[in-house]
Amino acid sequence: MKRSFSHKTHLFSHFPDVVILTLGCVVYLTILRLASSEKILMYVTSVAFASFYILWGIFTQARRKTLHITSVLEYLCIGFLMLILLQFFLIP
Repeated sequence: MKRSFSHKTHLFSHFPDVVILTLGCVVYLTILRLASSEKILMYVTSVAFASFYILWGIFTQARRKTLHITSVLEYLCIGFLMLILLQFFLIP
């Protein structure tokens, strides 16, 4: 029973981080939808969102004192991959 309680506590400790990332996604998708006719604004917004994701990940790991160079490289790679995929599929 104690393990279940600590597991729930662990899940709820990540809740603010997930809310911030979700709000960032909602703002990004809203701006992308409003700027659907302006390719440069869509690209700038995508770069800003990828940067937000990278910084969010680094800040979250640093705050939990679990930040390692591999985590930073992971967030950088995912951010740049996300940007490349968005460039090819959403902003033709």
